[in-house]
Amino acid sequence: MDIAKSLNKPVEGLETAEDQVKAFDKVPDSTEARGIMEFLDDLPKQRAILQQLINAYKKQDVAALHELVIATEDFDRDAMLYQRNRNWIPVMEKAMKKDLVLFAVGAGHLGGDQGAGAAPEKGYKVEAVTQ
Repeated sequence: MDIAKSLNKPVEGLETAEDQVKAFDKVPDSTEARGIMEFLDDLPKQRAILQQLINAYKKQDVAALHELVIATEDFDRDAMLYQRNRNWIPVMEKAMKKDLVLFAVGAGHLGGDQGAGAAPEKGYKVEAVTQ
């Protein structure tokens, strides 16, 4: 963001902070609490999962990242990933009509048939930015 701003390039979001909160609010409090407790009850397991995520990220293995992200039982895939991706597509398409654009999204949003870059028939191309 700092580089874009230093070059007087516009920086915009695909969603507002309020939109993000709404996605989290769709998850019942009891589910969130259970997830937090499960996380805390088995920190070695959580560290191992985090290392798997890091390894997949470094390998740019979008499919493995997606599988790791959605593996959580209580994870509301539609609210947290897929609906948000669907909401972003019109915003992205509008921006792409104006200029060459860089979109930065969480790695979990890229994979799967409902991923943010899952429309190759429209000419979308997902590339890793390594620097």
